[in-house]
Amino acid sequence: MATLALGGICFGILSCNFSAPLLEKFCAHTGELSSILSGFAFTVAGFLATIATFLFTLGGRAYFEHYKKRGSFDDLVFTHVLTLMWLAVVFCASIAIVAYPLPWLVNILLSSTLISLTLIIFLTYCVYNLTRNATEE
Repeated sequence: MATLALGGICFGILSCNFSAPLLEKFCAHTGELSSILSGFAFTVAGFLATIATFLFTLGGRAYFEHYKKRGSFDDLVFTHVLTLMWLAVVFCASIAIVAYPLPWLVNILLSSTLISLTLIIFLTYCVYNLTRNATEE
């Protein structure tokens, strides 16, 4: 729910009149924007695959089992999948703006990038705390 609210806020801010010149500048450089953000999406997807692999190494730890029994691991996996879905939106929008350099499409691309960045920071923080607590046993 918070992710949808964040998306609405980002889209609203980028749709305001004061951001119109900024969107026009981005529309003039859609090729560069597309290559940067599609590369970002694939790089972060690789980072998320590394996080998922690393979580499998914690499987036998007592704190990790406690984390799973609490139901928090399901939330972590959901956040992981949600982040991958937003990265897919970033990738698809970055491909679409090459063919259709429309301001609203650039707005969607930038909003989804901000959402995915927020989710990545949140997910990294959760995995860091899980790892720290699991290794302090």
